[in-house]
Amino acid sequence: MAMRPTAVELAARLAEDLGLMMCDEPLAGTSRFVIEVDDRGLALRDCQRPGLRALRVRDLPRHRAVTGRGLLGRALGKRSHSVMDATAGFGSDAIHCAELGLEVIAIERSPVVCALLKDRIQGLPLDETRLRLSVKSGDSRQWLVELPPPDVVYIDPMFPGKENASAKPSKAQQLLRALVGKDSDAVEVLQLACRRARHRVVVKRPRHAPPLTGEVHHQVLGRTVRYDVYLAGQ
Repeated sequence: MAMRPTAVELAARLAEDLGLMMCDEPLAGTSRFVIEVDDRGLALRDCQRPGLRALRVRDLPRHRAVTGRGLLGRALGKRSHSVMDATAGFGSDAIHCAELGLEVIAIERSPVVCALLKDRIQGLPLDETRLRLSVKSGDSRQWLVELPPPDVVYIDPMFPGKENASAKPSKAQQLLRALVGKDSDAVEVLQLACRRARHRVVVKRPRHAPPLTGEVHHQVLGRTVRYDVYLAGQ
């Protein structure tokens, strides 16, 4: 949906790429999700929740502390220079990895989420972070085979719905879950990643959830989440 005349070309190109209908105003009752396009980029609206503001992924918060001593930096390891984020979503962790100085390839299977992710990265300052972060659409299992092995494969599968029932998921998490559903192939992705990564595979989990599979080499623990580290070839 083009909100301003200057965004019509972008909206038309996006509609063609995604195979969606372009319109000047929402089609009430016909679609749950609408991608709004204006001069500030893309926003995702859930038409089933009219009281909820559209999500503009460019406005999502970034990681506060960008340091190798943080949880994710410690899980990635000092020897790592390249990362494949196999479940990129809206890209917060992929951006964090790039801010840590790593070369990052972010994979997202949902074409709609991928379009929003690309828009978010387009809105980043044109510095080293943006230059070292690329996005590919499709199944990460295919890209794991086709691309050169990265030092690290990072996997952040959709958290179990009842893992932390006392904490309400953020709007972004709610919309992402509604769009992509459960990552039912997460174990398969992990097993393939362990064969393809040069150094390690890092899996983000709720603090008290069981490991996805296999024997974890070590864990980096936070208050609500942890990172399970699997060494390559094991």
